[in-house]
Amino acid sequence: SQRSGAKVIIEQIKDRQAQRMKEEEQRDQERAFILKQIDALKAEEIEQQRQKHLAAERLMKEVNNANTSAMQIKEDKMLSEKLEEQKIIEYRENKEARERELEGEKARVAAEREKETARLRAMQEKAQD
Repeated sequence: SQRSGAKVIIEQIKDRQAQRMKEEEQRDQERAFILKQIDALKAEEIEQQRQKHLAAERLMKEVNNANTSAMQIKEDKMLSEKLEEQKIIEYRENKEARERELEGEKARVAAEREKETARLRAMQEKAQD
């Protein structure tokens, strides 16, 4: 009887040990699962940061490209305005030169006419004498 009582106690102790080991194992599994989740979250966070950084870089590139384009357009416009001004100046200078030539030609023709008139008058006076 005492033996069977001791046997029961030993069985109970073994059962409790087995139960404790099972619980310990379960806790270990839970701990491992939680650590895995934490690692996954960290990895996800790192990836999000990387994506954010890439997006910021892309945005900066776009902004720089837009600025470069705007500057190019501005420079082109200024250049084209300068060229237009240059054309206008050249046109005016050419027009003035043509007008001066025309005036010169008119003056030359008038002087020649005057000379011819004077020659004819001189001839008439000679003829009268």
